Amino acid sequence: MIILILGIVAIIAGAIYLLVPARSLPSFMPGHLAGVAAKHGTRGMAGILLGIVLVAIGAVLSRRNRNPYPR
Repeated sequence: MIILILGIVAIIAGAIYLLVPARSLPSFMPGHLAGVAAKHGTRGMAGILLGIVLVAIGAVLSRRNRNPYPR
């Protein structure tokens, strides 16, 4: 469950990096640059890809831990 949550957070952070200019990023996110209009495409794509991988791993692990024959 934790891996799924981390994956969703990574996808959201990646989307923020792709959609928001560097000057408008929240100050707690790395890459905040005052006065710069560029967007962080590499960080955004990395965040989204990492999120997809984490969600896939979380989905596989959650299906694997289910007991098909409960007692």
